[in-house]
Amino acid sequence: MPTGTERLCWGQGSPSTLRAVSTSLRGVRVNLAAAICWENYMPLLRQALYAQNVNLYLAPTADNRDAWMALMRTVAVEGRCFVVSSNMCVRDSSSSSSSSSSSAINTTTTTTTTNINGITNEEPSSPLTRTQRRRRNSAVTADGHEIALPSSPIRRARRRSVFDSDGNEIVLSCADDTQPDPATTTTTTVTANGEAGDATPKAAGMAPGWLSRGGSAIVSPYGDVIAGPQWEDPEGLVWQDVDMRDCVRGRLDLDAAGSYSRSDAFRLSVTGLDLDPLPY
Repeated sequence: MPTGTERLCWGQGSPSTLRAVSTSLRGVRVNLAAAICWENYMPLLRQALYAQNVNLYLAPTADNRDAWMALMRTVAVEGRCFVVSSNMCVRDSSSSSSSSSSSAINTTTTTTTTNINGITNEEPSSPLTRTQRRRRNSAVTADGHEIALPSSPIRRARRRSVFDSDGNEIVLSCADDTQPDPATTTTTTVTANGEAGDATPKAAGMAPGWLSRGGSAIVSPYGDVIAGPQWEDPEGLVWQDVDMRDCVRGRLDLDAAGSYSRSDAFRLSVTGLDLDPLPY
């Protein structure tokens, strides 16, 4: 089932390919089936796999969002099966080569300060030498496009006093009187793409240098994550020794495709697919 922009390239698959298969691992009979990526968000597709008595559910994906792990735990509890979710862990090869140059050339930090006279000044903090220190008029993106930056006009403070015709000085009320000397009011960073933002570090979920951060994991029939999720590790493996009898134990409590299915009220049929459950 293609989802999102995949529909621009691929058509619908045959439902007959959802057939579960049986094999033996270390002398233990295993019934396994797979649903790819967002096919797992389709409740009827999942139920078609549960109905075949699956105890090992494979879910490869490219989704590393938090909601995906919640879905995998739901699948494990619904099907009372072990779920293995493998996710891509891919570095962004272009970021490593461009990060050093963009940070040294295209990044300018401007700090606005207010002095005792109420006059606002802007001082750039950049890797340029002291003789070259000035605000850049433009920024260059990673694609080589130059973006012109607006100039920052100097704010002139209001006069603190005036003199009348008799030469008497009258002090005016100024909000700047309460500000310390000097006071840093605003810090703005112009990033490599020319956009403005603050200097605070980005959240962990926005880690640069990765096209996909991974997140492979193994979930037990009770919904517990027993291995992983493994983030930002393209070389490591996720593994766990399990007892397949936990699937049977779990179905004594909840069997969504068996005694809990209410076959007298609900019926599921899939075109071209035999839903008879495989034996243990």
